[in-house]
Amino acid sequence: MSAEALVVAEGLSRHYPLPRTSLFTRAERVRAVDGVDFTLARGHSLGIVGESGSGKSTLARLVLALEPPSGGRLTLFGEDPATLSAEAMRRLRRHMQIVFQDPFGALDPRHRVARIVAEPLQALRPDLARAERRAQALEVMEQVGLRASDGDKFPHEFSGGQRQRIAIARALITKPDLIVADEPVSALDVSVQAQVLNLMRDLETSHGLTYLLISHDLVVVEYLCAEIMVMYRGRIVERAETERLFAAPAHPYTRLLLASVPRMEAGRARRDGVAPPPAEAETGDAIGDGCPFAPRCPLAEHRCRAEAPRAREIAAGHRVACHLA
Repeated sequence: MSAEALVVAEGLSRHYPLPRTSLFTRAERVRAVDGVDFTLARGHSLGIVGESGSGKSTLARLVLALEPPSGGRLTLFGEDPATLSAEAMRRLRRHMQIVFQDPFGALDPRHRVARIVAEPLQALRPDLARAERRAQALEVMEQVGLRASDGDKFPHEFSGGQRQRIAIARALITKPDLIVADEPVSALDVSVQAQVLNLMRDLETSHGLTYLLISHDLVVVEYLCAEIMVMYRGRIVERAETERLFAAPAHPYTRLLLASVPRMEAGRARRDGVAPPPAEAETGDAIGDGCPFAPRCPLAEHRCRAEAPRAREIAAGHRVACHLA
């Protein structure tokens, strides 16, 4: 890849132990992220989609170095965060920020907006004077469509969309290269979602941002991201350019996700005649060595339940982990 790699994950995993129910039961683990490989290049925003519990948010915490991996290797901006000192990690964190799902819960209701927006500077740029931090906060607030006078207000005085603009301003204050957006519009009304998405798209161009966008809403990811990565039970089952993924999904799980997207055309309401999958009962290590989607897949064969498929390239830039693709 010719563009600079901001994030490189190689066999990245994060497992959580489950408490034993008795002394005679086997210790189990939840494989929240299980052997993930991907590269995120500068200027090439990547969307991660999948249903709840697929490992999207855990992967985001790993990318931001908020949690240590259980296995594999992570490189951020050419650095291994596991080998960095506290001061070196502080410098690295200036280049990446996060926008959370709940724009109200992410803002401290006791503080005025200017202080909230400037807070990352206080943590990551302690050399700056308080007046300088405030001036930068007011400047970035205007960049996201807020007024400088809004800096003296409290979060409860704003609508949901305005609060998300505040959260985006706080993420922009350190002039980051990478923004991880974890369901940034799912808590907003549809009309407000469009405003926030348009803002994010404009900022991507004007500030040279790269997004790692996490969402269960494929329409949101389609609008913002050049490439999509589909996760299921901690594993990447498919990755492709956005246009190709929507036009020719190869994994049964991806096709089921796309079939759930509401469409105006009745003929596109369900792809390939694939019915919704049955509910899933397995947890922890119960899926064994086969494909994690096999218990729900309407096309599964014996091989799918016995052998985990390896990711392979079926077209230029289109990789899928499925025996039948």
